[in-house]
Amino acid sequence: MLGETAHDLRQQTTTGHIQPSKRHPSEVDLADRYKVSTVTRRSALAVLQSEGLIQLGLHKLILGTLGV
Repeated sequence: MLGETAHDLRQQTTTGHIQPSKRHPSEVDLADRYKVSTVTRRSALAVLQSEGLIQLGLHKLILGTLGV
């Protein structure tokens, strides 16, 4: 589940489906959408953060390719 969730979010980010500075789903919404636990959701987001595709902020998720 972790790999599938991270892969889907990565694909949405790199293809432009999810764009920087747009409103994005909350972590709770992501958990509901992918039917995953809090641990899996946070692990998937941590993978994408380590790849530089997202930034995690206090109470917000900023998706999109960074530094471009």
